[in-house]
Amino acid sequence: MKNIRFIYFLVSVCCSLLNISAQPPHTFTQYKTSDGLYQKTIMHILQDNKGFIWFATWDGIYKFDGYHFKNYKNKKGNNSGFNNSRIDYLVEGENSYLWMISYDLQVYRFDMENETFLSLPYSNYQAKSIHPLHYGRTWIITNAGDLIETYNSTDRKTLFTHNFFEKNHLSKNKVYNLLEDDENNVWILSQAGIYKVIFNNTSLYKIHYYKLPNSVYDVIETDSDIYFSGSKGSIWQYNKKRKQFTLFHAATRSDINIIRSIGPNKLFLGTKDNGILIYDIPQGTSAHFTTQTNKELKNNYVKDVFIDSQNEAWIRLENTLGVTHLSFNPAPQLKHFTLKDRHNKQIVNSRPEMYVCEDINHNIWIHPSGGGLGYYERKTNTLKPFFNTERQSGWDSENKVTAIFSDKQGNLWFGSYNNGLEKVTFNTNPFHLYQNLSSDNESLENYTRANFQDSQGNIWMGIKDQTIRIYDKNLHFKGFLTQNGSISLYKKDKIGTAYCFTEDHKGRIWIGTKGNGIIIATPLQKYKYTLTHYMHRTDDMYSLSDNNIT
Repeated sequence: MKNIRFIYFLVSVCCSLLNISAQPPHTFTQYKTSDGLYQKTIMHILQDNKGFIWFATWDGIYKFDGYHFKNYKNKKGNNSGFNNSRIDYLVEGENSYLWMISYDLQVYRFDMENETFLSLPYSNYQAKSIHPLHYGRTWIITNAGDLIETYNSTDRKTLFTHNFFEKNHLSKNKVYNLLEDDENNVWILSQAGIYKVIFNNTSLYKIHYYKLPNSVYDVIETDSDIYFSGSKGSIWQYNKKRKQFTLFHAATRSDINIIRSIGPNKLFLGTKDNGILIYDIPQGTSAHFTTQTNKELKNNYVKDVFIDSQNEAWIRLENTLGVTHLSFNPAPQLKHFTLKDRHNKQIVNSRPEMYVCEDINHNIWIHPSGGGLGYYERKTNTLKPFFNTERQSGWDSENKVTAIFSDKQGNLWFGSYNNGLEKVTFNTNPFHLYQNLSSDNESLENYTRANFQDSQGNIWMGIKDQTIRIYDKNLHFKGFLTQNGSISLYKKDKIGTAYCFTEDHKGRIWIGTKGNGIIIATPLQKYKYTLTHYMHRTDDMYSLSDNNIT
């Protein structure tokens, strides 16, 4: 059956949270010890490529399969080196490995297949970030700027670990960041230039070193180029086709510690002491925002930024509560948001971090620097507090939000000190109810047995009262199919309870009924058919074997 379209419950493809100005309807689910979650402090949330949800907690990690929680943590007598069950961060790698950073900044690998832990066999380090990349390599940047390279043995029981510079006989260099590009090359950003690591089809690689006079802090890849930002306003543009670098300077002498792409033609540049620049690539010009030129910018040191699907930026500033929003209308403009606490004070003040996530409906959920949780109402350009009204009257400094995450199904997960783990399911019903007789829900006219859309876009409905209703492609009711093959708005002939429809290559509609055999509707003209009826006959061995065609 082709192009089946349900009318009784019609999917409304236009329904989107993005266009809802009021708080979207939702349901809170709180998970507690009775659900198998014995630790309420949730530090990080991740969904793996199989759909399982993982939680980093102060008592190991938890896996949620949609029904049950399972806890993995340090146990007495284990010899894996997993010594700290207080986990702050998770990231998924290749080959069913989960990598994590503990509270004391140590790195562990969890084998999701064998459910075993391994500690990183490396001494005297504190992890800043983990980067699981291709070819089985995972890279760790430390707070001291070392680069640790690790990979797994084929039996999954051992980690091999090296200092990147020592292993490759390179002069030690402080590393700030790295990127794996779309060709799986690894770019390492350092205090004295850029290293390009080119892998072959195995785990072997060669290294190209581009020595530069300035430090390189951040990197972003576009379709045609890779842009690197560095000290003293330096930007290096690497053309992927020509494999060449071009140096240019933004309109600042400050260090550019953050670079992001905003659409195909603009770069967001965040500096350490000179505010924000929006660089127009084709024009070579910048719009510059500082605390002196824009009152909405509360500090000139940009700490973090999130670029959403609308190419708008959400900015965390040094020592600044709240979040700064950069939009384009069409010129760039800034607005600073804070969340009121439950005592109606202007600013929640609990955690300095900023968390931002965007769900599958393009709603923006924000934990601004300072605390609380809000959602961005794009229509009114406001940040609205969001919380479980059955358990709290608002946010305050004691009830810290520790993690937020939106999964692939559009659910919002977040953890807080007081409420523990909560999931928000949004009741955005994509179905629209069409009733044939709205005045009587129990009427047989509302019991649909089959639906079908033909090649002309007409929709056929088999009803329990043995009538067949026909709608046009715009869902306008055209009438009932009658015994003579015409369509009537008023005559309700009992054709038979249709349980299935199909259409052949001649445009004939075949109708299978319960107890009344097969009816073939051959089109003569628009909304006019010739009906041919086939039923079981005891005196005809070539007739239908049964009148129930379902």
